Amino acid sequence: MNVIETHGLAKTFGGALGSKVEALRGVDLQVGAGEAFGLLGPNGAGKTTLVKILLGLVEATGGEATLLGHPAGTPISRREVGYMPERRNYPGFLTAGQVLDLFGKLLGMDATSRRQRTAIVLEEVEMSAWRDQKVGGFSKGMQQRLALAQALLPDPRVLFLDEPTEGIDPLGRVSIRGILRRNLEQGKTLFVNSHMLGEVELLCDRVAILVKGKVRREGPLSSLRAPNPEYRLTLAGDDEDAARAALIATGQEAKPIAAPPGLTVWRLEVDDRSQLNGVLEYDSNTLQATLGAGSRLGDLGAQLEAIGQGMLNLPDIDRQTVAGATATGTHGTGVTLQNLSSYITWLRLLTPKGEVMDIDASDGDLFDAARVNLGALGVVTQIRMQNRETYKLKKREWTAPTEDILANFDELAATHRHFEIFPLVYSDYSLVLSIDESHEAIGQTVIVPEEVAEIGSVRQSATNAPPAERRRMLNGVFADSGITEAVDVSYKLLSNVRNGRFNEMEYSVPAEVGAECVREILKTIYDQAIDVSFPLEYRYVSGDDTWLSMAYGAEPHAAISIHRAAREDYRPYFDIIEPIFWKYGGRPHWGKVHSLTNKKLAQLYPRFNDFMGIRESLDPEGRMLNAHLRSLFNA
Repeated sequence: MNVIETHGLAKTFGGALGSKVEALRGVDLQVGAGEAFGLLGPNGAGKTTLVKILLGLVEATGGEATLLGHPAGTPISRREVGYMPERRNYPGFLTAGQVLDLFGKLLGMDATSRRQRTAIVLEEVEMSAWRDQKVGGFSKGMQQRLALAQALLPDPRVLFLDEPTEGIDPLGRVSIRGILRRNLEQGKTLFVNSHMLGEVELLCDRVAILVKGKVRREGPLSSLRAPNPEYRLTLAGDDEDAARAALIATGQEAKPIAAPPGLTVWRLEVDDRSQLNGVLEYDSNTLQATLGAGSRLGDLGAQLEAIGQGMLNLPDIDRQTVAGATATGTHGTGVTLQNLSSYITWLRLLTPKGEVMDIDASDGDLFDAARVNLGALGVVTQIRMQNRETYKLKKREWTAPTEDILANFDELAATHRHFEIFPLVYSDYSLVLSIDESHEAIGQTVIVPEEVAEIGSVRQSATNAPPAERRRMLNGVFADSGITEAVDVSYKLLSNVRNGRFNEMEYSVPAEVGAECVREILKTIYDQAIDVSFPLEYRYVSGDDTWLSMAYGAEPHAAISIHRAAREDYRPYFDIIEPIFWKYGGRPHWGKVHSLTNKKLAQLYPRFNDFMGIRESLDPEGRMLNAHLRSLFNA
């Protein structure tokens, strides 16, 4: 017997200025009696909306839903239902016993039943000793237990649980899972709504994955964790016969597409495009996850958090795909943290010859070449990353004199997990950013809007002022800036959404000459009165063993960036500054502007010629090369 059923369930909310938001789009679900069912999905997927429709808190705009055999939302359908919401605000002046007594009254229970059930559920959630304590002094874990007691109060047949272990320490999670399993053994049905796959996996028999209001996949966890992707690779270019032969070699249907003369085009088509995006497989013991290479970094954080994992480091910008970020050696910040490619443990490469290659450390040189490959070896479709357990970070930002920070940069970089500065051009100050692991509650400094507006007004005025006047104005603003702080899950603080378009040049230089290089860049800007308002960026990254990494080698490197707004011509500014990077032995970031070609690059990267040899063996006809890559590899 199904205790929960939905058929074509839909919900559309009216938005601002008449726009509409589709929260649910034709959801079909069935949950059997005595089943532990998990509803998974990122924030905003529609999970809470679905639960609220089932409970009658929100009205559907389409489809049907039943609960315990009755139309969802009717009083009779809720009679034997318990609900543990994600957020609750119990009056702090009430005791735990008084809170449960209040909810008992709302349920229509008589005084004797309220008293008896209160004692039972408090014992069940191991809170009998706190019955007469005011809830205003309860920890997050105790509040969660009280919420569970509230849901169990009517002795329900169906128990709805919204993020039941969110914010709880590991021991507390084990305890709550134990309570829920005991209820499951008593024949209750559990409906768990969560974005944490790791928790759902330990409790539920079957799950549905909800994305943008639609059920993408449903079934036992074992059937969802082992995808078997099939790829069809379509080529077009000068040699249609070669393209067809390469496709036949993969065992897939050959389907060439039209392209301009002289242009080689690769397009990867997958019957199930989800195989190029998101978490495809994961291992809770090794803390590794296999990712679709087309996944954007900004979309992976919540998915990894759902399975209890977090990436070891992330770059500042979240729009890049995993394949693009690793192929160009993209890095984050931290003197002990390597670039993203260094954390690859395995990848799948489709070569121009039509071969499917699974590459890991046992492949030696090929592995070291493929992790930072510039897209020149073939098409990477899957990447397995070494991660760690989910963790929180605390970010602090403030301004300080640039010279003071540069003089102590090594010590500060060694003290913090992440440390960097943004020298504010035409001022004597830098924006300073430190990030460290934290167990504090999630939250951030509240900045008074008037202060933000005042700073923004002065900065705008300074931008339009002559360089000499600009320095005086900006120093006055930055000297009085306060400290802002934020605590959150790692991925929410390491990467940012950057909507403003800009061009960037970044080079890495040996750490011991990094500060000197920054000073020379700033001096050049001032001496030549270059009109630039974008700050510089200066940080350390650990050395690594990926051949084309800008930090290749045993020693840490300093990464230095300059920027120009997209609406401005970046070339005059970059042309003046780039020789300074060369002077200090700088290596360019592959995904950003630089002007170096083959001869100079071979001098800067010790294994550059070895990479060229591997590239030629995998792609002797240069089918993966565009004009820029041909200049890099002299092909």
